[in-house]
Amino acid sequence: MNLKVFRLNENRYLETTSAILCQIIDRLIDENLAHTLESQRTIELLEEAVDQETYPLPTDQILAFKRRIARLAITFEEQHYCITALQAVESVVFDITDLREYFRDSLAHLEYVLRSIGRQKSLMSALHQHNLLTLQDKTNKRLRLLTVISAVFMPLTLIAGIYGMNFRYMPELAWPYGYPLVIIVMLLIASVLIWAFYRKGCFK
Repeated sequence: MNLKVFRLNENRYLETTSAILCQIIDRLIDENLAHTLESQRTIELLEEAVDQETYPLPTDQILAFKRRIARLAITFEEQHYCITALQAVESVVFDITDLREYFRDSLAHLEYVLRSIGRQKSLMSALHQHNLLTLQDKTNKRLRLLTVISAVFMPLTLIAGIYGMNFRYMPELAWPYGYPLVIIVMLLIASVLIWAFYRKGCFK
């Protein structure tokens, strides 16, 4: 923070209301910058976590951080409005004539913070969409696997159903190799279906 005006007149403004105000504003802007840098580091960590295919983030975690950035943006905008209003104050008791340059410098810092927060809001929106697409892709893969399993067992279930209903003429009752033959046929059908789905890339 550039306190040139304030420091040059430190003795004069040490115990004035305007000096206390400058110190408060200075502290607020320092905290704003700290919050902005912390948010930026958190976004970088979230981006790395989302990019890891084995670790999709819970959506509520991203939404909670988006709300935090939105609250920071509202706070910074209110501070910007207050400092802008203070520049127009003209009072004998509250004399800020020699501090207008300081207020302009404070506004410049706040505008930088607001731009940074705006970029972070855009990044979080993009990150949220990317995370949703990642979760949707993983869900689609699970559904595809379940579909393949259902498709493999469907003909086997049909054979078992037809074979089981024909209780009187079951092959193994008269032929000892009948039951093993049916099992082998079912295994062959399952193997062919699994191989066909594998060739189509259903297990990737």
